[in-house]
Amino acid sequence: MAFLNSINIIGSALTAERFRSDIILQNIANQNTTRTESGEPYRRKQVILCVSSENVKSCGERCKARWNLVYCDLRTEMDGGFMKISRKKSHMLLVVVVAGIFAAASACLAVLGVFIYKTAASDQSQQDLSHASEYLQKQARSCSDAGDLRIATLSGQISALFLSERKNGEDRELWIFVEDGYLRSASVKSGETVSAKDGKKITPLRSMDPRITGSDLLEISMRSESASAVCRVWIPGIGGGNE
Repeated sequence: MAFLNSINIIGSALTAERFRSDIILQNIANQNTTRTESGEPYRRKQVILCVSSENVKSCGERCKARWNLVYCDLRTEMDGGFMKISRKKSHMLLVVVVAGIFAAASACLAVLGVFIYKTAASDQSQQDLSHASEYLQKQARSCSDAGDLRIATLSGQISALFLSERKNGEDRELWIFVEDGYLRSASVKSGETVSAKDGKKITPLRSMDPRITGSDLLEISMRSESASAVCRVWIPGIGGGNE
């Protein structure tokens, strides 16, 4: 494989440079050596890089002795030297590289998945808020008299929007509130007790805080799973209609 051959070439180049560094260190360490094993002063060595030592042996032993040449046979290092990367090791390295690429791709996909999930959740939250706002505005504007709409408390702790209405000749009350993660509505006969569990689910919603300002403005703060919004409805004559 071309990839494995490239690794072998790189390995042989590193081997040659390390060999050159070793020779340089020998020259530095022995610069003051006046007597070697042969009885002569130390002579500086020079490194010759070649594909095969046969290519440079034409200079003869006399040339070699004169310049104190040291051959580094790159072909030997590539084919069987101490820096040789065997086929098995090359395959192992290839597996490690592929595994690393796969792990990096998996991490990128995981991050992308989280981003898509958050984006989808945010979009869904915005849709829930839009649905809740449309429903609340529709119910608030359906009141023929501003006195039919006020803010009350359900079960002594749940803030609710209270609307009086008459259907089929019968006085009824419509309670709109948030319970158990949903905007709910409960329609009962006037005067009947209302339970939070009686409400019909409208849309997912975490909280709702209605209030009436002094400028005849019904203002409802809403919060969904990951977003919030404020719904405002102008109703003439509603100012001060809180219970």
